[in-house]
Amino acid sequence: MYVEDSHPETAALFVAKRVSFAFNAWALWRGKYVIERIAVQQSQTFIRINPAGVGNYDITTKTGDTAALSLQLNRISLTDAWVSYTDLRARQEHRFASEELSASLTSRERLYDIETRGLLRVEQIGVGNGRYLTDKDFGVQAHVLYDDKRKEVRIDSSILQHQNSRYQVAGTYTLTDTARVNLSLQGRDADVQPLLTFLP
Repeated sequence: MYVEDSHPETAALFVAKRVSFAFNAWALWRGKYVIERIAVQQSQTFIRINPAGVGNYDITTKTGDTAALSLQLNRISLTDAWVSYTDLRARQEHRFASEELSASLTSRERLYDIETRGLLRVEQIGVGNGRYLTDKDFGVQAHVLYDDKRKEVRIDSSILQHQNSRYQVAGTYTLTDTARVNLSLQGRDADVQPLLTFLP
């Protein structure tokens, strides 16, 4: 499967070796996009923000109004997934991978409500010339809200597990000209040594 991005230059937004769906036909007939199950294997996702701050993922603008579009994905299963996030305006480059991840997603009027659980490898968090959390593995149980109008990510009481330590994470991350981060990290059954390994 190949999905082209929305930037003028042709490039991939998403590629996968195999994707399977199970639709709710009754909801579709009523004009609601409800996908009961989606399984994705061996995928790559390339999210890009150009220097003007425009993302490459608004692929429905060619055929319709994204503000009126609602989408519900009840059960998402990702196997061997890789995600690249590049923001040329804010000078950020993040890379993530997962062997197994489950999620659900609801979107309406450019608001995205995402819940996910599984294993996540952070290949890097790149900000400016710095590289953080390089090749760190986490167990993840997260609830994330993304407001595309405000370019804001809100993390609600999510759990990260690294080795034998658990951390509760909450806060906001704004993706504007100057990235603003307001996160709290609370250790549960944790000591300081694993935290030191997060440093570059």
